[in-house]
Amino acid sequence: MTRVSIFLSHATPEDNGFVHWLGARLELAGFSVWHDLGQLKGGDYFWDKIEGTIRNESFRFLAVVSKAAVNKPGVKDEWALAQTIEKSMPGFVIPLRLDDYDFSQLPIGIHRKNVIDFANGWHKGLAALLDTLTEANAPKVSAPDPRSARHWLAEVKEGAILRTEAKESLDSTWLSVISLVSFRQSCKPRCSA
Repeated sequence: MTRVSIFLSHATPEDNGFVHWLGARLELAGFSVWHDLGQLKGGDYFWDKIEGTIRNESFRFLAVVSKAAVNKPGVKDEWALAQTIEKSMPGFVIPLRLDDYDFSQLPIGIHRKNVIDFANGWHKGLAALLDTLTEANAPKVSAPDPRSARHWLAEVKEGAILRTEAKESLDSTWLSVISLVSFRQSCKPRCSA
């Protein structure tokens, strides 16, 4: 079996937003991405499916390191398996730092590896990751096509309003008012009431 998948290991649900963003961009670049958000279906023996994908189908394993991920037993299990595979496939594990998790506290298996930092801008991390995958000759399964990433988009009913949490800055051209003039006072000499 040919290894073509890029496996995304992350904390669910805490890092799902990032995984949706990253997975869509990797698929737009032509890579096959495996993620538990879409590949696991009702009734699946999920650990069997995850283990089989990591062991047999994955070309690279992206370990999304975050404050939430490092404490999840399932994520730790995935990382341990990937580190075992890396012994026979150097470069298999690529750690991605998502938040301000302290580099000195990285789990022992990935502590000595260079980490791609997404904490200082997702776009910067993506550029570094794409360079890494290109240099590793990661197999592409398709030409870039926006339709290939449609399944990453949340299902939205037509006309629905989406609520998002994000900081926004507000710029205004309002000027401060020094004083107000009453209409009656300003038109006494000229107005007849």
